[in-house]
Amino acid sequence: AVWAKDRAWYMSRQGDHTDYNYGADAADVQRAVAGTVSEAGQPGNAIIALAPSGDDYLIMFSDENTWVLRGDPAFGGQIDNISRAVGAVGSHAWCHGPSGEVFFLSKSGLFVIPPGASGVPQPVSEQNLPRDLKDIDYDNNEVSLVYDGIGGGIFVFAAPRSQTKGTHYWYDFGTRSFWPQEFGNNGHQPIGAVAYSSNPTAERTVTLLGHDGYIRHIKKDNEQTTDDGTALNSRLVLGPFNTGGETNAEAVISEIASVLDLDTTANVTMQIFVGDTAEAARDAAVLATSPKYTANFVAGRTR
Repeated sequence: AVWAKDRAWYMSRQGDHTDYNYGADAADVQRAVAGTVSEAGQPGNAIIALAPSGDDYLIMFSDENTWVLRGDPAFGGQIDNISRAVGAVGSHAWCHGPSGEVFFLSKSGLFVIPPGASGVPQPVSEQNLPRDLKDIDYDNNEVSLVYDGIGGGIFVFAAPRSQTKGTHYWYDFGTRSFWPQEFGNNGHQPIGAVAYSSNPTAERTVTLLGHDGYIRHIKKDNEQTTDDGTALNSRLVLGPFNTGGETNAEAVISEIASVLDLDTTANVTMQIFVGDTAEAARDAAVLATSPKYTANFVAGRTR
């Protein structure tokens, strides 16, 4: 059993999670072991999270450092620092990726450590990290990351302990983009999340523990109809577009055509918002008030 508290990490005796005799014979390679993550003679940082990586690596996170324990500390293992700039923001603010890599959320954004902890953490959201993920009060939020193999991305959940509205995102591998999410009510917000399957032949689904004490799971895309009884609503803002081109001349939109999936698409309400600046048009679309034009798109082709 491996765990950490404050500045120290602890390992029980191999095969006996109740044996923490750190005074055992040094020649006993299965003995209990403990230590810190720091340079020799320097005070260690408080350890926030532990992430096993592969068969022979353990990643240890503080809030601004990342360390890797390679091998067995009672049999020649050693600890290496792989970052003095980024660390995890919570004990569950990391997850394994599809190829054995480890993703984690730091104060600076979403990072990934290569399989086997063979390199330094690399940013995966440097240019497009949502600002509110940087502004979260991590001391008062439960942060969880979980990889969803069905959807091909990572859920980032930050649920306030006060059970108010949280900050949640889906990070899509295909487009390298973040998509904000909300739940039907604050009780559904996850204070913990894991990828889990009770069937060895089925792909793992994302399982959530809600503030209300219920356990829920996220269904496949074509099965999602409600948030546990609350209707699902989604929207997409496209633009803003400079309809006048580089000349900034006035322009008229004369035609809009849509092609939607025939089998699974519900009706879509399309609205056009305008503004004298790109920011004004964007803000009008986000607020969704006083559209200049409204139309309904149905499955198939609409003009």
